[in-house]
Amino acid sequence: MSQIDTTPVPEVSTDHFRSYLRDYLDQVRMQGARLIVTRRGRPMAGLVPAHEARALWRVANTREAYSEWQMLRRLNEERALRMAVLNEAEDARRATYEAGR
Repeated sequence: MSQIDTTPVPEVSTDHFRSYLRDYLDQVRMQGARLIVTRRGRPMAGLVPAHEARALWRVANTREAYSEWQMLRRLNEERALRMAVLNEAEDARRATYEAGR
């Protein structure tokens, strides 16, 4: 089991990042470095290795798909319950009608 790196992520300004783009990309690709790109001291973007970006995307989309599945399941259960209530009411009306004939 690999340990999670808890060291702070280095920050670099957009101007400096632009000037040394190739060097930063090499660090990320070769060393697995992570980087936060800032503009006027505010974080704008993060730079991570491609495999991490893909994993993050996969996790985010899997979570979204699971949430959608749960919502659809709940809607189907509610629809089935409403139909059962409507059928019960229809049976009661039919029984009342038959009794009054």
